[in-house]
Amino acid sequence: MTDMRVFLPFLVASLAACGPKVDVEVAANPAVALPDDAVSVVARDRSCQPLADALVEELWEAGVAVDPRAGLRVEVALCGSDLQFDVEQSVSSDAPDAIVRRTRATARAHGLIVVSDHGDVRAHLIGVGRHQSARSSEGDRGLGTIGRSAKGLAIHDAAEDLSEQLSPHATSVARRVWPNAPETSHKGLFTRAVWAEQRGDLGEALLYALEAYEVRPTARNARYLADLERRESWWARAAFDAQ
Repeated sequence: MTDMRVFLPFLVASLAACGPKVDVEVAANPAVALPDDAVSVVARDRSCQPLADALVEELWEAGVAVDPRAGLRVEVALCGSDLQFDVEQSVSSDAPDAIVRRTRATARAHGLIVVSDHGDVRAHLIGVGRHQSARSSEGDRGLGTIGRSAKGLAIHDAAEDLSEQLSPHATSVARRVWPNAPETSHKGLFTRAVWAEQRGDLGEALLYALEAYEVRPTARNARYLADLERRESWWARAAFDAQ
């Protein structure tokens, strides 16, 4: 039976390490204006079906109706993905004679969508995604599992990227923050970036996100920085075009 006197402090520490989440509204920045309230999504071939399915889910969540009868057609094509494994070895802290292997799976996915309105091509858009999964073990079991997990999440990242280029509606995303982290730590800087993003100051958010990545170049910090850079560049182009 688990000793609760040992378990409770561990649980509290684990929850504190995770940090709470806050909702941030992300303004719409579509690369192409949708003339209709609904779109149809099709895959050009079987290799693009997973990305097409994920895109349908993302569009519904963003408030865009998907109807196979719609005149506005989104064709998913030229899909691809790759998977890389990296293995690190270290001595177990519990058993000095045991070697622990930490396997990291890095997956990338991409796809092109062709947006057409009753046969007239309106845009070609590219979506990319990247995800890392890791697992520590003393053997090779589970490599296929973490590989499939990383690949599936990378495809969803690519679908999210494409959805944001199509959606005309603002969306809400959950960001993890660490309010009690030291301000100069990567978690503290990440938190200050999220708070700036909540205020609508993408420039300040980008500066803090860059500092957080420089302090600790984790996958989470890299994705957040890339997202802010893409959105900031879009607003800069929009402001220039409006002049």
